[in-house]
Amino acid sequence: MREWGNLKFFAAPLPVEDAALARLQAALSGPVWLAASTHAGEEAQIYAAHQALLSDYPDLITLLVPRHPERGGEVATLCGNAPRRSLGEMPLAGRVYVADTLGELGLFFRAAPFAFVGNSLTGFGGHNIVEPALLARPVICGPHLENFIEAAARLRGAGALLDVLDVPGLIEAVRGWLADPAAAHAAGARGQAVFAGAERLPERLVGLILGPEP
Repeated sequence: MREWGNLKFFAAPLPVEDAALARLQAALSGPVWLAASTHAGEEAQIYAAHQALLSDYPDLITLLVPRHPERGGEVATLCGNAPRRSLGEMPLAGRVYVADTLGELGLFFRAAPFAFVGNSLTGFGGHNIVEPALLARPVICGPHLENFIEAAARLRGAGALLDVLDVPGLIEAVRGWLADPAAAHAAGARGQAVFAGAERLPERLVGLILGPEP
């Protein structure tokens, strides 16, 4: 039987506005990492990790994208009155940056060399870890990846996913990739290779169903 792939892995790479990416990158002069699609309970852990990492990386910027942007004010307060994208504020060295806008996850995946993907430390099921992989970004996740078991296994096998259980584990994982950007880049490339061609699967299946043109 011919193996066509898994439709669960279909995802076109998330879009980005080039000008917005250039502006954001210009504001990110120091070390940076991303916590994406976080839920209540996770932001406090992200902030604790950020605070701990400042001893090694005093200019560290943690990009924090809550799953529900309407929680931006709450999350910013929790993270030391962090600057918020929805208010037109820009990242500041040594601070968390709350990206409480819609439709910009592709921007933030591209702006950071790796990402923690939320609903995995607390919550249940995880969120789409294929999206960062398609952009060559390796991922860090908590133990709750029930909705992405196969994708996680593939990324884990490629060394493109780090599993953590708690804040100390998160700190260790982030510190490791911050200290070795080449390793993070290589892990991202391996993760991207795992799903190479997945975005073309629906087109291939339509061709199979309809058959060749007369």
